[in-house]
Amino acid sequence: MPDWHQPNLGSKVLALCERRLGRDWQERFGHPLLLLETFVDPQRFHGTVYRAANWACVGLTRGFRRSARGYSEQPQAPKQVFVRALHPRARQRLAQPILDPPRPHRGAPHDDTDSPTDASAARELPSHR
Repeated sequence: MPDWHQPNLGSKVLALCERRLGRDWQERFGHPLLLLETFVDPQRFHGTVYRAANWACVGLTRGFRRSARGYSEQPQAPKQVFVRALHPRARQRLAQPILDPPRPHRGAPHDDTDSPTDASAARELPSHR
């Protein structure tokens, strides 16, 4: 489709994904999604579409990679970290010492039995300080 052009296509796709992720998160976990995060390899990309969609570059990772077996033992190339707040008070809410409890969503009882972030899974993550 060399003659086809849609202005701001990347920003539009990101906006659609943001809305869908927010709804899906609320339905599954019973509380609003506050922040999105993504990683960009600066050796290959500039993050232009994220910047154009008002995502903030907050720095670089240390280069450790996560896989099905955990984290890499040796750091690789650092990635740029981009974030986008989905809630006007995302920063304040995430900085609270105790996060707000989840609220049940209509028709979807809260069930975190298969949550990948439960305490047992967190204990298995290696510390890279």
